[in-house]
Amino acid sequence: MLNRRQVLAGVGGLGAAAVLAPWPAIGQGALPADRNFVVLRDGNQIGHHTISFARDGAGVAVDVDVALKVKLAFVTLYSLQHHNREVWRDGKLHTIDTDTVENGKKYTINGRQAADGFRTSVTTDGKTDERTLLPTIVPTSYWNPATVHQTALLNSVNGKLLDVKILERGAEPVKIKATLVPARKFSITGELTLDLWYDAGNEVVRLAFENRGSLIEYELRA
Repeated sequence: MLNRRQVLAGVGGLGAAAVLAPWPAIGQGALPADRNFVVLRDGNQIGHHTISFARDGAGVAVDVDVALKVKLAFVTLYSLQHHNREVWRDGKLHTIDTDTVENGKKYTINGRQAADGFRTSVTTDGKTDERTLLPTIVPTSYWNPATVHQTALLNSVNGKLLDVKILERGAEPVKIKATLVPARKFSITGELTLDLWYDAGNEVVRLAFENRGSLIEYELRA
C-alpha cells in the first residue's frame, strides 16, 4: 500500500536556484500551459493529476485536481481525492484553499497573506489548527519552479510544513508521448523524497518517487 507521507506530499537548494528562476509571469504575460499527468504505479495507471491556470484579477488562479486509487482484486487499498486552488499575486502565494479525502479522512486548508505572514487554518476531521508561515511559502503543487529554491514546503494536503533539501541533478530529457523533451532534474530529500523535472520553459514535465518497493510516476500526457 502507498506510504501516506510521500503520496500526500506528492502530491544544495542554492545551487538549484541558479538554474531555475521563479516563474516571472505571475500576474503578467503568458500563463503556463495546463498540465495533465497520468499517475502510474509500476507502470499501471492508478489515477490522474491535473494543473490548470486562469486569470484572477491582477493575479493567477491555479487549480490542482488529483484522484488516486490502488486496488487489489475488488479491495481498495488506498484512495485519494484532492482539489487545491491557489491564487498568486506579485510573485507570492496570495491564497490557498484545499479539500482532500484520503482513505475516508478529511482535510481542509485555508490560507491567506496577512501583515504578519501567510496564515493557515488546517481542519482535520473537524479539528482545526492555525499557524502563521513565512509570506514566501510555496506549496507542494510543483508547477512553480520556485519550488527548487525552498528549504521548507507547505504540504498542500494536510497543511504541515516540510523541511527539505533540494539538489540539481543536471540535464535529463523526459519522454512525452514519442518525443524526448530537454529538461533538468532536481531531487528533494528530507521530510519529502521525490524527483522533479522542469523543461526549458521552467514548466514541470515529470515527477517520480519510490514507495515501498514500487515506482510512482507522473507521466505528462498533455
